[in-house]
Amino acid sequence: MMNHFSNGLIFCSVIFLTCFGCIGCDGKAQTDKPVSQGDTTVTKEAACPFTDMVLCYGGSPHRTPYLWNKDRFSPYVTYTDESGKEHWLFDAFLCIEFQSTDRADGKKYSYCTGNLRGIGQSAGKAQWEELLDYWFADDSGLEALDQTVGEAAERIGQPLTKRQVVMVLPDPILHLYYDDVSSSTVYWGELNGKQMDFSITADRVAVYNWFVDQIMDRFEKAGYKNIELAGFYKVSEDMATPTDGWSYDMKKLDVVIPSVAKYVHSLNKKIYWIPYRAAAGYKLGSKFGFDYVWMQPNFYWHGDEYPMDDTFRMITDANIGMEFEMDSYLLEGGKDCDLYKMRFRKYMEYCKMYGLYGKTPFTYYIGQNGLYQLAKSSAESDQKLYNEFCHFIIEDPLRPENN
Repeated sequence: MMNHFSNGLIFCSVIFLTCFGCIGCDGKAQTDKPVSQGDTTVTKEAACPFTDMVLCYGGSPHRTPYLWNKDRFSPYVTYTDESGKEHWLFDAFLCIEFQSTDRADGKKYSYCTGNLRGIGQSAGKAQWEELLDYWFADDSGLEALDQTVGEAAERIGQPLTKRQVVMVLPDPILHLYYDDVSSSTVYWGELNGKQMDFSITADRVAVYNWFVDQIMDRFEKAGYKNIELAGFYKVSEDMATPTDGWSYDMKKLDVVIPSVAKYVHSLNKKIYWIPYRAAAGYKLGSKFGFDYVWMQPNFYWHGDEYPMDDTFRMITDANIGMEFEMDSYLLEGGKDCDLYKMRFRKYMEYCKMYGLYGKTPFTYYIGQNGLYQLAKSSAESDQKLYNEFCHFIIEDPLRPENN
């Protein structure tokens, strides 16, 4: 099975087994009761503030390219069709990272429960602050996105809605080394004069909420003109409970996420999640406090090992959304590129067949730089697919400009 974390690193499925889940952060520090299983719907109290959210991986030195600048954002912000007309493309951008590797200090840190198992350690406060500094840097990250949108608006007019930003929430991983329960729970650092101890639910909640506050504060101080903060994203891709999922005792996020969601909601923001196919907790969105959930079909890499009909039945039964998946494997000249193109087209086909198109927002995993490479490719087959995909987005009846 494939997930965001392994694909973002090396576009292969082998890492999947190191990336199992993460369980919520109880915004109410005193809450220490696991979420029960029962509700099978996702909270949809208000309309999702976007229709098409693309995942933008950044913050780890191993990323190539490393920075998100205006040139890199440009093909994600607008699309120029075959007649030369420019359109708004993605209306939301998920700033996501799950690790920090290839560092100058030689260390490996994980922001995600289960990642880098056996080869790295859990990220502490210093690494969380590095992630903030990356996305709120001058001339790259969110500033570059804001400028890219502003320059596009000068060419084609203001979009009907501001472009939305969703920020990743690193996991307060229980132990310094995820799978070593004898390793310290007092490694993250100090908050408000107190060393955080992640054996205490309240401390895990506190660092989650601190990170939310840091983002809110930096966003407000930046004074962006063309983008706004929609909310936050839970980075790990399962929500194990005591009766469902993998390695619950090394995660215990279900006792924290509901309270974090309440805190996020108190700030008039939303919280989002994208589990892998059939991940623990995918039916329990409202129990955990998520405002919207999308499932990864994982069909792109594995084909009929994960049948699309079965996946879409799970999606529709749980009343959740779907994530698109692609990466550089489909680029012309690569081994089996035609197979990956065919599989990617299935996503568009099935979204229409099962009635998601025009009714529900989508998210898009595009690898480390897949859509940029597809947009810039000179190969006719690549351009054909690029145009098909962009038309799928811009012609979606759900988009405000089509209503």
